Amino acid sequence: MAADQIQGIALDTLVEWMDGYFHDGERPQIRIRPADVGTDSAVFTVEECDPYPSGDTRRYRVTVAAEEIDD
Repeated sequence: MAADQIQGIALDTLVEWMDGYFHDGERPQIRIRPADVGTDSAVFTVEECDPYPSGDTRRYRVTVAAEEIDD
């Protein structure tokens, strides 16, 4: 299996896992949605929802890199 295949699997898993709501008990609840998924990165929109969406949406790019390493 090539590094780009592993990178794609990792990115797909990350996007699926992050899509939804997050609340850690200390900060307001946030809603995270994937906005644009590429081959090595994804852009997520993040908005506070305490208890309703705030309208203040921020965008973050998360980059995933995979490389094969020798033992």
